[in-house]
Amino acid sequence: MSINKHHADKHFAFTGETLRFEGVTLRRIQATRDVDKHGVRAGELGGWIESEYNLGGNAWVHDQAKVYGSARVLDDARVRGNAQVGDQASVSGSAEVSDNGRVFGRAVLSANAWVYGNARISGNAEIYGEAEVFDHARIYGHAQVFASAEVYGKAHVSDHSWVFDSAEVYGNAHISGRSWVYGNAKVHGEASVEGNTYIRDSMNIADHVELHGAHHIMVASGFGPTNSLVSVLRTAGGGHVITLGSSKATTWQGDADDFAREIHRQARRWECSDAQRRQWLDEYQELDHLIRARIQAWAGVLAGTR
Repeated sequence: MSINKHHADKHFAFTGETLRFEGVTLRRIQATRDVDKHGVRAGELGGWIESEYNLGGNAWVHDQAKVYGSARVLDDARVRGNAQVGDQASVSGSAEVSDNGRVFGRAVLSANAWVYGNARISGNAEIYGEAEVFDHARIYGHAQVFASAEVYGKAHVSDHSWVFDSAEVYGNAHISGRSWVYGNAKVHGEASVEGNTYIRDSMNIADHVELHGAHHIMVASGFGPTNSLVSVLRTAGGGHVITLGSSKATTWQGDADDFAREIHRQARRWECSDAQRRQWLDEYQELDHLIRARIQAWAGVLAGTR
């Protein structure tokens, strides 16, 4: 196949082959020189773009991937497989969109971000750092996923929410409002986090937990010989779940009725004096009173809405 358009400052040219797609005419590209970053050799066929505006730097479009509209793929970024980048979206740095990934609207991918599987990024969403979004996940609104965070499964992150650090959001979880999920936190299952809620450290939010703001979560730390972290979370229907552990891992999960029994079970293994053990048990007992008061408050709010 011959190249019918060539500019010395471009690493690609159009082959003359066209494809009608989504109401626009796309043109296949062909490398005019080696693009070592992507293992592309001069003369190798690439994917499809609408115009030269869509592709810059040493970026490349492989396979049957498509870039069109006012979208831009720049720097060392690449789009491959059956992926699509459209509207005014931007993919830059060493970011990648692959498989059946879709990036639309004014969404931005940069640094080493990777969108793949059947993931969809739209609106004004931003994915950057080493973040990965895959499976059937959806990121939209003004949401941001960055650092080493992962969003996958059928999870949704929207509005002005952030997911970052090494946090994971997956399953059918929904993060919205101005919520943050960060640290080593995990939100999954049917969990819903809304409002101005912060999920951090090693918190593990799952099942049918529904958090509509900071008042639906209670966190206390520094208990017992291991400075344990205790989290109390509201679940669907006004229920609750309590987790016990550290900033790195959750070691126990249950409800208020089981919480006291679990503390006394652990207390038998504490290597300390009897006086120290009594002090720590007293502190846990005070915490237990606070937890039960918060749970009753949640139940009261729910009763008032019926």
